[in-house]
Amino acid sequence: MALSSTSNMLNVVLEENPYPYPSHVFAPNFVTVKLSDRDEYDMWKTQMLCLLKSHGMLAFINNNFIPTGGDEKFWRRSDALVKGWILGSLSKEASLCLLHGFVSVADDLITAKQMWDKLTEMYTYTPQQHAWVAVSDDHLKDEELAAIQKQLYVAVEHQRWKEIDSILKTKQVKLTDSISINGNTALHVAVACHTKKNRFLERMLELAAVADHQIHQRLDGVRNSDGSTLLHVAASLGNTEAAEMLVKKDRRLLFAEDNEGCTPLDIQHRSDDPKTTTKTYLCLLDHHESADLEQPPDQERLLIDAITCKDFELACTLVEDRCKVLNKNDDRVLMAIAQHFPLLKYFKKRAQSRMFAGELLKKVCRLIRDSSTSCNHYDYSEPIFEAVKRDASEFVQHVVFWFPNSIRSVDKDGHNIAQAALKHRSLKVMALITHGQCAKHTNISENAKASKDPFGNNLLHFAARLAPANKLSRISGAALQIRFELQWFKLAKHLLPLCIKEENHVGETAEMVFSREHKELASQGERWLKETANSGLVTATLLTTITFAAAITVPGGNDDKDGKPIFAGDLIFSLFALSDALSMLTSAMSLLLFMSIFTSPFEENDFTSHLHLRIVSAYATLFMSAVFMIAAFGATLVLVFGKTNPEMILIIPLTWLPISCFLLYLNSLMQLAPSFAIPLYQRLGLVGRILI
Repeated sequence: MALSSTSNMLNVVLEENPYPYPSHVFAPNFVTVKLSDRDEYDMWKTQMLCLLKSHGMLAFINNNFIPTGGDEKFWRRSDALVKGWILGSLSKEASLCLLHGFVSVADDLITAKQMWDKLTEMYTYTPQQHAWVAVSDDHLKDEELAAIQKQLYVAVEHQRWKEIDSILKTKQVKLTDSISINGNTALHVAVACHTKKNRFLERMLELAAVADHQIHQRLDGVRNSDGSTLLHVAASLGNTEAAEMLVKKDRRLLFAEDNEGCTPLDIQHRSDDPKTTTKTYLCLLDHHESADLEQPPDQERLLIDAITCKDFELACTLVEDRCKVLNKNDDRVLMAIAQHFPLLKYFKKRAQSRMFAGELLKKVCRLIRDSSTSCNHYDYSEPIFEAVKRDASEFVQHVVFWFPNSIRSVDKDGHNIAQAALKHRSLKVMALITHGQCAKHTNISENAKASKDPFGNNLLHFAARLAPANKLSRISGAALQIRFELQWFKLAKHLLPLCIKEENHVGETAEMVFSREHKELASQGERWLKETANSGLVTATLLTTITFAAAITVPGGNDDKDGKPIFAGDLIFSLFALSDALSMLTSAMSLLLFMSIFTSPFEENDFTSHLHLRIVSAYATLFMSAVFMIAAFGATLVLVFGKTNPEMILIIPLTWLPISCFLLYLNSLMQLAPSFAIPLYQRLGLVGRILI
């Protein structure tokens, strides 16, 4: 038998080498199809057979014979090569499915023929797959149960109450049984359908309690394959109504962990409504005592969750009613406030939130002070520098007031608050340090020499560095970014006049550092201005051409006798002539301004003075030219069609629609500007005017 198999194998392979090993072959040149679907199997098989046949290796997928003795080593080497070709021609999904079929077999014992046969079984249609064949009673019962589970899933999803009741009466499935691939029960599905109006989940729980009374008492035992309870699902979906109802029925759900060790509080940030779980937790504490809970609630954790949700009113309530003591060694609460403290106070929607945030900060600082008399020794550096990075000056002011030692704290790079404020372009914090509450603890202007780092850089050297990317990204356009940096450096020099001429250990002044750090940004600003000016130049040229053509081809034409316009002397014609002339002049002015930008030397100081003025003036005159052109167009409509078609006059107001939209956009920008400008203007006085 073995000799016969060997003979058959030798008839197929090359006679001079029964175990070939063409490792130099690049298989993708032969097999260009990545097998991933049944439709691709025939093409893949044809290419694979061509590859194997051309290199005398068909025997490795046609025969089960494995030689013994000294030939086994060479046979396995060639067989491994064929396996590599097969795996390399499969998609990632097909490879995983194939290897999953050999989970119980060691990798070195799997042969190429076994892989080939397995793929044939996976991707080849056989009539038996859809034929009516005899099955065992157990298999038939499994299919019937699966059909019932699917029917129950659809009935719960569509809230078909009568159908649910009839399915449960068969007693083949319960509401706590898994009815989906991920192990969700009918109660898990009902969580997504529950609202205050239909109370669907509550009715489902009552129905489940009739069959099993323990369900009403211990809902934390109802889980899916991920270990998620009903409250996990409610928190992830943001179903506040269902979450509140579940917590009232079983408070243990708040502390139940899924397979990854996450409680519903941990997954609240993944939900559409991140306040869901925190409010539900409060609902529990408001209606029940927590003494009988198996695990005492973590008040600090709940407070941090409320702050993270930016519900500062809720956080204030927690501090007043629940949190009696805060650990002075733990700065998690202060860090959460620093990370989410509202920055803009001139918007109506954020004014109230900022007020509650400030009140919360006072309460937390007071609570930390009251918890221990030795808290003055703690500097809370991490929350302080997080606030400095975000330019949350109010946070810095309160923390320094309550914990004066924090003014001497340093960050992980060894920089103090002033250095960090200059490095991160925190204007309001810097103004607070020089003129506000922090100035009582340190005077930057007089003690500038004491604020040097190990490399001899003074505070102005820090101001001369390139701003962090997250700060610059808030400003659109490299030219405006370099302008902001120049204005910032000008303000810093005004605040720190004693540091202007000082050199660091490598002999660089602050101005030299600024030029070196901003060289690339200045180049980008030059390119941005030229590209922007080029776009405006094309538009200005087009408007100039149009308005000039309109001036020599007036509406209505000219009189053949004297060459005068037919509508001359008409008031509307005078309006047309004036509008067209103004449009021509403003477009020509815009054209010249755009052209002047290309002739600029693009020095550093040019970005803060005439370059910015030119680009703004050029676009302003371009906008004015468009406005006058629209006015001329409206006058033309009245002159040509107004007398014969009076209804055409109604179109004239529509011509101003683009202008109105643009003016509304400018108005929104003007409302936004004070929110940034007023704080500096109030705090710095003359310095604020220089910056603005």
